[in-house]
Amino acid sequence: MGIEQLSLDKSNQYRQICTSFSVFSENDFVYASEKQIKSYYFTSTILSLVKEFDGHEDVINTLQNLETECLISGSNDRTIKIWDIEIGCCLHTFTKHLSSVITQLQAYPKPLSY
Repeated sequence: MGIEQLSLDKSNQYRQICTSFSVFSENDFVYASEKQIKSYYFTSTILSLVKEFDGHEDVINTLQNLETECLISGSNDRTIKIWDIEIGCCLHTFTKHLSSVITQLQAYPKPLSY
């Protein structure tokens, strides 16, 4: 997939409903719009779509970036997914939740020590 560029001026009416949002760096962010996650790079005048992540079957309610190059998402489809941001694929899906995953996810990439 090539990089989609969107000009951020008044003539461009690019709008989507954002259901969740997570910042990775000063110029990188991801957001969920309905069932899809999109990764963007931006400057003051250009917004470039880098990757799209497909896999949830219902609205995505929460996103959380990890210290690694991974992202966690939770959805109304009652799943939590772990995504590889560089490759753009789902690494693992946690299923069998009793209801929608709607709260902010907390992840610890390294074991906790007590």
